[in-house]
Amino acid sequence: MAESSREYMRKYPNCHFHAYEPVQAFAMELKKNWEGEDRMHVHAYGIADEERTYFIPKSSMNGDHGVATYIGDASKEGEIEVKLKTFNFTLAEAGDIPTMLDINCEGCEFDFLAQAKRHGLLDNVPVIQIGWHSYGSVGVGMRAWQTCEIRLQLSETHEMVQGLAFGWERWVLKSSQN
Repeated sequence: MAESSREYMRKYPNCHFHAYEPVQAFAMELKKNWEGEDRMHVHAYGIADEERTYFIPKSSMNGDHGVATYIGDASKEGEIEVKLKTFNFTLAEAGDIPTMLDINCEGCEFDFLAQAKRHGLLDNVPVIQIGWHSYGSVGVGMRAWQTCEIRLQLSETHEMVQGLAFGWERWVLKSSQN
């Protein structure tokens, strides 16, 4: 995230950037990495349809599985607390709907995208960039179905203008294409 965010900051110097990281240790690391950059706002929570706290086992943070944590990893027995805030809370705190959403879809982000679409959050975001990566223990088959479902939902309001299967995609709001 750091390199793409730094590139965006060079390209769009008047914009503000928000990073959402529900794993507290990672959020603290992000805050440290962005210290002194007033345009970057790091939020120590994830975004979901309802506010909740859950726990994941430390083992889910090891190796590749650590970048593919999904809600199915949650339990009451885990050692790592994960906090989620609502879409409405997040929008109020950020001040408005973002002009661009750039997301690495590695695990729980698959759930986030479906929930954000149902909420209506994505319907007014002019540009959505999605990287489909790291499929975790659910495997590529399950993620392929979820990816197709999300693409179908996005196609109601957006057009994919750039894309690579299971790579990066760029979606543009249909009404903003003139």
